[in-house]
Amino acid sequence: VSDAELKRSFFREHDRAMVSFVRFELKADAEAEPSKADVDAVLANERPAVDERYNSEVFKYRTPEQRQARQILLSVPAGASESDVQKARAELNGIKTQIEGGADFAALAKKHSQDLASKDNGGDMGWLKHGQVIRPLEEAIFKLSKDEITAEPVKTPMGLHLVQLVDMKPPARKELAEVERDVATTLLRERRAEQKVKDQANALIAQLKAGKKLDELTI
Repeated sequence: VSDAELKRSFFREHDRAMVSFVRFELKADAEAEPSKADVDAVLANERPAVDERYNSEVFKYRTPEQRQARQILLSVPAGASESDVQKARAELNGIKTQIEGGADFAALAKKHSQDLASKDNGGDMGWLKHGQVIRPLEEAIFKLSKDEITAEPVKTPMGLHLVQLVDMKPPARKELAEVERDVATTLLRERRAEQKVKDQANALIAQLKAGKKLDELTI
């Protein structure tokens, strides 16, 4: 083994440095909304920067998957007996049989549903994204195919739901023209946050150069 190899091995195993550092957190989202004039200036003078940011983060600029569903809800109070739950389940399964035989879901929702928010609209729950309804109901809705009805009523703390999927919209990419102002706003907020952090760091450095101790300034 050569002396050079021994030296490299020694320093690799034993050479150490003690380092102290201060981390400044960049909080772009906390920055104020840029003015219209500032956004317009970025779009007019810094188009390459806007295009580059959009292309590098295009995953952020997508409409989420949405589903339109309707329901017939039979309320079952918390703590209801199993016989009461089964009675409501049987009633909903009977309604499902009518729908499969040609009856109109919306008409039956108006007649039977106990959900005051959707009953008068034929059970229409509107367009839904992930996170907008309670988990068991969401899981059921996002597993259905168009026009499909849940195989069994879905149980939630509100009761039992018979659900039909009316329509769906897949995720879609938003074109740059639709979101360019959002992109420019993000750039401006990040720049302001970065400048604020640089100012804080420079102020700290100035105090250290003036004789202050790092541990005194960062407690």
